[in-house]
Amino acid sequence: MVDINGRGQCGRTPRLWAAQRKQNEVIRILVSRRADLLHVDNDGNNILHIACKTGNKEIMRDLKNLAEEFVTFFSRKIEDIRSDLQTKPCDNGQHCPDCDSNGDCSAPCEVGFYGRTCMLVCNSGCKHRSCELTKTGIEYCTEGCVPGFKGTSCNIPCHNPGTQCTVCEAGCDGGYCRQGSTSFVSGCVDSYYGLDCKDCSERCKSCNRSTGMCNDCHDPYRDLNCEMSCENCAGSCVSGCDEGCKPGFYGHWCDKVCSGNCRPGPNKTAVSVLECDQNTSINCIPKCDNNTGDCVHGCNDGWYGTNCSSRCSRKCANMSCTDSGSCAAGCAPGYAGTDCSCIENCIHEVCHPKNGSCVKGCINGYYGAFCNISCDVCLDGVCGRTHGTCTRGCNDTNQTCTSNCTKDCPLEVCLQVRTCSETKSESSTLIAITTGALAACLLCLIGIMVAIRIIVFERFKRDEADDGDVECPADQQDTHDYELVDVEKRIRPCDSFSLVDVHFSQCNTLTGQTALQ
Repeated sequence: MVDINGRGQCGRTPRLWAAQRKQNEVIRILVSRRADLLHVDNDGNNILHIACKTGNKEIMRDLKNLAEEFVTFFSRKIEDIRSDLQTKPCDNGQHCPDCDSNGDCSAPCEVGFYGRTCMLVCNSGCKHRSCELTKTGIEYCTEGCVPGFKGTSCNIPCHNPGTQCTVCEAGCDGGYCRQGSTSFVSGCVDSYYGLDCKDCSERCKSCNRSTGMCNDCHDPYRDLNCEMSCENCAGSCVSGCDEGCKPGFYGHWCDKVCSGNCRPGPNKTAVSVLECDQNTSINCIPKCDNNTGDCVHGCNDGWYGTNCSSRCSRKCANMSCTDSGSCAAGCAPGYAGTDCSCIENCIHEVCHPKNGSCVKGCINGYYGAFCNISCDVCLDGVCGRTHGTCTRGCNDTNQTCTSNCTKDCPLEVCLQVRTCSETKSESSTLIAITTGALAACLLCLIGIMVAIRIIVFERFKRDEADDGDVECPADQQDTHDYELVDVEKRIRPCDSFSLVDVHFSQCNTLTGQTALQ
């Protein structure tokens, strides 16, 4: 809290400095806040002396009224004491519940009124019509002004700031821009006013509200529009962290945080080991490369990768792994193998930590020490752990062949059921193919025979017609015997299904001998 009676340079109080600078409104406010009027500076000057030297007639008039008010006040107090503080009802239009013998209000005024008799009406510019009379006799709006007015009595109208963002040359005064002796514009912020003015970042020390860009930045902010902070820089900061970053940060502006999985100190294999004390945060700040963010001292247990962002497998003992992610200290209990992966066919994926065999047995459909042999030929995949014996019988669903074995069947028996079914299925398919082929061949042969029959018949008719024009010797004129030449002797080489040439003997008109044609 500021002491309004505190002394500064030359021993002057705020009230004396306001008188020196003719800031009458400030003087009135200080008086309303009960500032001491009797103080003098180091030269013995009081407020009246300074007002006379500066020719401030207005404040001298206020001081005179204030003196008269003091006289009246103390006179009234003396009178009140004499009348033993007896009061009487207010019967002269006072807006207060109690009055003294002089008719002055001895209780607070009703809202909207002020003065000794509470008959003066508060200015319409006062917010909620709330005001009071100051010691200097000035109306003071106790809750401030309604929009559009300013001043102690809220009787000074303010002009609308308009839309265009404009520079206030004189600077803002309590949210107003003074334009002349009695003219003000409201909405003044950072020496700009107007509805189109842009809000600037809180990081700006000063800014151009027309563009919204910072002209100057508060520490520790830098760069365009004060967007970057230098608080994590190890040294100077002009266009970036030129001298590196504080521990735990990296990047050009050291605005990025090192991975929390980076080891804070040297590798544990080193001679000197910085142990992290979580209770005091000593040596617990992770360290990484200023440019890349890679962990410079390796990763905390359970993590790997350049920036230690990958989690070691839970199958590794103590969650410890190498930079590549392989288990560094062997497998955790229940896991085995080079990659510590237990076969998924093990019940609950639990296997022996040394040899990798399934500890709790196999899920249905598998058997063997490592549960890697299938027994799906068994009913419901239920089989013995060691030899795969089908405990409930064979799975002959949708099989052509069946088995009479219904319990504790050897795996070979159930395999024969499947093999038999597959063989029958293949035989049926082969029979169907063979039958179809024979039928096709038979149809083809019938077609050939029909074709031969038609050809023979057509040639016979043609030769019979030619015989009517041939004269034979007398001893052979009645001879019209036809002799079917041996077909097999006259077959010419041909392709499959070619027709056989058939020739008949008839008499030769010249020699009377039969001949083949």
